Amino acid sequence: MSKSREGYTLLETVLVIGIIVMLAAIGFGSYQTFVTTVQFSSAREDIMSDLTATRESAMSGMYSDNWGVHYTNTGSQYYYDIFYTSTTFPSAFTVTTTRVFLPTGIVFTDPSSITGSSTIMFTNTTGTTTTSSVSIGDNYNDSSTINVTPSGNVY
Repeated sequence: MSKSREGYTLLETVLVIGIIVMLAAIGFGSYQTFVTTVQFSSAREDIMSDLTATRESAMSGMYSDNWGVHYTNTGSQYYYDIFYTSTTFPSAFTVTTTRVFLPTGIVFTDPSSITGSSTIMFTNTTGTTTTSSVSIGDNYNDSSTINVTPSGNVY
């Protein structure tokens, strides 16, 4: 007489659950890295796009003012303001049109928290500026520098 065996033993079930948990842990770590990489790339593209749009506003003579982007690094908050002004930033004549916060985990490495801020200003109608750059980084040691040439080209 033979015994029929139905179902799985407790040991088999525990092993399968253990394997699933290990695969999920590995997958979660990879997913977190993927999300941060996507946020980092998106933040870089957004900054480049905003710099280009700001230069175009200056070149079009919008409001007959200079346009610029002011980057702020307080050590705990990382954001930039898009503005226009007839003088320098900041002044009584500065109007901020947009404030953009970087995603969590993305930081400005230049300007550093020591210097606190930097400004890239485009001249009215010509769109020219001084050579300047802004750098961002993330928790996984990725970094990128966005440069602006004197003629206003962003790369």
